[in-house]
Amino acid sequence: MDLITITNVAYFFIFLGGVAAIVLSIKQAQGAEDDKKEIIEKQEKKIHELDSTLKEKIKFIESYISGGDAYPQLDIVAVSRASGINQMSFQLANNFELPIYDTKVEVYNFDKLKPKIIKVAGKDYSIRQSDYIISLLFRDVVATMTPHSIKGGIHITNVHEGNFYAKLFTRNKMLVQKITIYHFNKIFYVGMDIHQDGSSKKIDRIYSLESTPEIKKILDKRLDLMPDTLIII
Repeated sequence: MDLITITNVAYFFIFLGGVAAIVLSIKQAQGAEDDKKEIIEKQEKKIHELDSTLKEKIKFIESYISGGDAYPQLDIVAVSRASGINQMSFQLANNFELPIYDTKVEVYNFDKLKPKIIKVAGKDYSIRQSDYIISLLFRDVVATMTPHSIKGGIHITNVHEGNFYAKLFTRNKMLVQKITIYHFNKIFYVGMDIHQDGSSKKIDRIYSLESTPEIKKILDKRLDLMPDTLIII
C-alpha cells in the first residue's frame, strides 16, 4: 500500500471519528433536552397537584366557615304510647361533618294554619302575618351546631296526632320542613319532608323506623297536602 493510500485511509478513519463525535454530541444534546423536558413536565405536574390541593383546601375552609351543604334537621323523639311514653320531644340535629352556624328554627301548628291559607293564582299559597304568628308553636336559636351534634328538648309536649310546618334558617340556607304525626293501632308514626325554601325539590324524606309501606303511603299523602312554600302577606 503506497503512502497516498495510507494517508487517505487515515483521513477516512479520522473523518469517521469526527462523524461519530458529532453524532454522539447530537445524542447527548437530545438526551439533555429530553431530561430538561422531563424535568419541566414533572414540575408542571407538581404545580398542578399543588394547585388542586390548594383549591380543595380553600373550598374546605369556605365550607367550614359557611356550613357548606350541611343543614339542621328537626327531629321528634319518644312518640309511641305502645312503650308507655306519652310525651314527644322536638330536637335539632346536625348530621354532617361540618358545623352549622346561626341556626334559627320556627315551628308552626299547621292544623291552625290550614284554614287561614289563601291560594293565589291557583298555585301560590299565602297567609296573613297575623295568622302566621298566632299559629307559632315554638322558636329556638342555636349559635353554632358542631358536627354530629344534637340539641335536645327544645320543645316537649304530650303526644298527639297532627301536622307541623317548620322554617329553618342558617348562615347560608333557608329550609322548610314539613312534619306529620299519624296515630294508628296505638302507635304514633312520623313522616318528615325537607326542602329548600321556595323550591319543591326534596332534600330528604324521612319516616319512623316502624313505618310499613302502607303507613308510608299515608304519611306521604299527609305531607303532600301541606304546601312547600307559604308566602306571608
